[in-house]
Amino acid sequence: MEDCQEARRLAELGTRTAILAHETANALNSVYWTAQQVKNIIPAQHHELTNALTVELHRLQKLLAEFRSLSRAAHLQLTLVQISEIVDHIIKTQAASWSQQGIRVIKEFAGDLQLTGDRDKLQQMVLNLCTNAVEAMPKGGTLNLKAYAHMNDVVLEIRDTGMGIPEDMKIFEPFATTKAAGSGLGMYVVKQIILAHHGEIIYRSEVRKGTTFRITLPKCMT
Repeated sequence: MEDCQEARRLAELGTRTAILAHETANALNSVYWTAQQVKNIIPAQHHELTNALTVELHRLQKLLAEFRSLSRAAHLQLTLVQISEIVDHIIKTQAASWSQQGIRVIKEFAGDLQLTGDRDKLQQMVLNLCTNAVEAMPKGGTLNLKAYAHMNDVVLEIRDTGMGIPEDMKIFEPFATTKAAGSGLGMYVVKQIILAHHGEIIYRSEVRKGTTFRITLPKCMT
C-alpha cells in the first residue's frame, strides 16, 4: 500500500514538473540567446562574464532535463527486456571512461533475466546507479554488477567499493546529494522508475567501504 501511494505521489509530481519544465525551458532558451547576442557586441575582455552565464545556463538546462525525466518515468513503453543486454550495453559504452578512472568491472549473470519493462527507462535506472557508484570511487575501485533470477523476479545488485553513504542521508528524497555539482534528482528518478515497474530497491552501505544496491523487478507486471 505504501509503495502504491508513493507511486501515485511521484506520478502527480511528474505531471507538475512537466509543466514547470516546459515553461522554464522557454525562458532559459531566451536568456541563452540574449547572452550570445550580448557577447557579440561587448569587448573581448568582458567575454568571461557571458561565458560564466553560459556555464550556469547549461547547468540549469541539465537540471531541467532531470526534472523532465521525472514526468516521463511513470509512463512505460513495455516490451520484453533482457537485463543482461542492458548491463552489457552500459558497460560497452562506459568502459573506456571507467578504465581511465581506475574502475574494474566484474559482471555476474545467472538464470533467466528476461522481464516485461521499458527498456529505455530501465537503462536510465541502471546507468544512474552505475554512475553514482563510479563517482563514489574517485581513486578507482571495483564495480560489481550481479543479476540473477529469484522465483518470479529478476534481481540486480550493483556494488561499489567507494566512500559509502552517510547514515542520516535520505537518498531517495529529491535534492538529496553529497556531490558539490549534483542536482540530487538522480536517485529520486531511479526509485520512480522502479516503482513504475512494480519493483523494489534497497541498499546497504558502510562509510569508506562501499555500497550495494539491490533492485528486484517482477518478470511479468500484473
